[in-house]
Amino acid sequence: MINHQVWPVIHLSTPEIAYSNAAIASRCGCSGVFLIHMEGKDDQLDPVAIEIKRRHPDLLVGLNYLSLPAHIALARSLSLGMDATWTDKSGVRSDRVDSMTTNAIEPMLKENPGHLFFGSIAFKYQPEDLDPPKAALLALDLGMIPTTSGLATGSAPNPKKLSAIRQAIGDRPLALASGVTPDNAYELSGFLSHILVSTGISKSFHEFDEGELATLMGQVSPF
Repeated sequence: MINHQVWPVIHLSTPEIAYSNAAIASRCGCSGVFLIHMEGKDDQLDPVAIEIKRRHPDLLVGLNYLSLPAHIALARSLSLGMDATWTDKSGVRSDRVDSMTTNAIEPMLKENPGHLFFGSIAFKYQPEDLDPPKAALLALDLGMIPTTSGLATGSAPNPKKLSAIRQAIGDRPLALASGVTPDNAYELSGFLSHILVSTGISKSFHEFDEGELATLMGQVSPF
């Protein structure tokens, strides 16, 4: 049986709403939270992330800097003492790995083995990758947690995609960052180690619904 980490994703609007969301995640027993500013105003993320870590030492805290290249985002997250970094552009595809990934990201991850790096593969709004299992294996070998998605925000992938990746990688980590809801969490979690979720547990674009998150948590085994 796979154990799971659930990471609600906070779409930053105001610090107060972010702190409320983090408190909900903590009360529901989530492993961590990610912060992202959907308009790419990344400078607003850092002080909020630091304050969430101060308020909730039980939570891991990660950042997704939409405006920064992946290696710069990782270095910045590490400098702040964050627990995790997530990037939509990991530089990993089944047919190639970018030189910046091997020359900059891989060494930083080797130097910081406790830091979780969620590297998106076969991901929404990017050119189609014809071999997601191979991309996932390449990401794992670089020290990343391969993180995949459906075709769009809030869209779950075909379970066959997740099954193929799981078969290829064995019991190594795999994250999903779109489309998980309380209704499908049990089915999808069988393929996953990490669940990044926002739309499926929110009452608005910026505010979590504690009841929905609690229900989702009841469908997966905690890490």
